[in-house]
Amino acid sequence: MKKLFLFFFLLAGVYPFQCLANTESAKIVSVRPHAFVLLENEKKNARVARHVNQGETLETGITGRISLLLPDHMLLKIASETTFVYDPS
Repeated sequence: MKKLFLFFFLLAGVYPFQCLANTESAKIVSVRPHAFVLLENEKKNARVARHVNQGETLETGITGRISLLLPDHMLLKIASETTFVYDPS
């Protein structure tokens, strides 16, 4: 009984922090060269572990590719020469 109580106590300590995370953002998990995030008319190189929020634009060049991990744990692969606007709604 004590072990079960301890398990739930530890579990309760972990979940509140997960609930605070932004569940609507996607995460870049893979990038090939010539992949960009467009921010205020400025191209920045896309990088692994960057979060992509609603309304942000991703762009890939001739050799560029991006893999996004969506909030529902599905993987979205963006091919070369693509412009993609993230809108989870």
